Amino acid sequence: MHENANIAYTRVLEAHPELASGLADAVSALSMPPVESLFLTGGIPLGAYCPGESDVDLVAIVSELFCEAELRETVRSVWAALPNASLMLIQRADLSEEEPEALAVWGPDHMTSYPFHAMDVILLRDHSVLLRGTDCRYELPTYQPREVIGDIIVHVANKMLPPIITAIKANPSLPPEAHGAVAMVMLRCLFTLRTGRVSSKQQAAQWLTAEAGIPPALRRLAEVTVHRGCRPAMTVDAQNGLFTEAAAEFGRLVSDTILPSPGRSD
Repeated sequence: MHENANIAYTRVLEAHPELASGLADAVSALSMPPVESLFLTGGIPLGAYCPGESDVDLVAIVSELFCEAELRETVRSVWAALPNASLMLIQRADLSEEEPEALAVWGPDHMTSYPFHAMDVILLRDHSVLLRGTDCRYELPTYQPREVIGDIIVHVANKMLPPIITAIKANPSLPPEAHGAVAMVMLRCLFTLRTGRVSSKQQAAQWLTAEAGIPPALRRLAEVTVHRGCRPAMTVDAQNGLFTEAAAEFGRLVSDTILPSPGRSD
């Protein structure tokens, strides 16, 4: 049973008063059709939000996709209110699908299609706050923890990492922003692989810095993530090299692990 939407939203504002104005303006920008529901996910509901570092993760359920001009105007309004926002758009009709297709938005000029995998579903279903609209979380598939592990690992190892590694090999000075979010996803996948639990990306990185048996590049990547902004910055080439090594270690861990078949429990 989810907490009353007004109470849950009030608790967020009490815990993070610095977000009150920006969040209200972002909600207002996403308060008209085709948006039916708007949720807050990620670090804030999980209690791991770090001001100045964490994203404000929003998921909008829409009756149909925006036209391009309308979408860009809406996204500009959201980012003017919350410069550290991330936004996923999912059509209501697709919610019950195994892996609904989402539109991932990281700014007015950074949008891409994104398969909303099991980890995203669990975070939205069980660890989110309804900001406005209809609570449609009951329409989402129900996954068991072991099913999540297989699903997210296969998705990250087979779909997300290969094109990034190829791009880095072609351009060793590729801006790290191009893969920073994927690095965090990889760390959270490793946490779930080891524990069977779901966490925020920052919590996963913190846990991995102290966990025994973590390969060196993955541990270093976790340390850099945890202490971001507190230590001298690495060069772009050094960051890309670390990411490439960590991705290779992640791939070996996955290949040595017997993963359950991805699936869901109805």
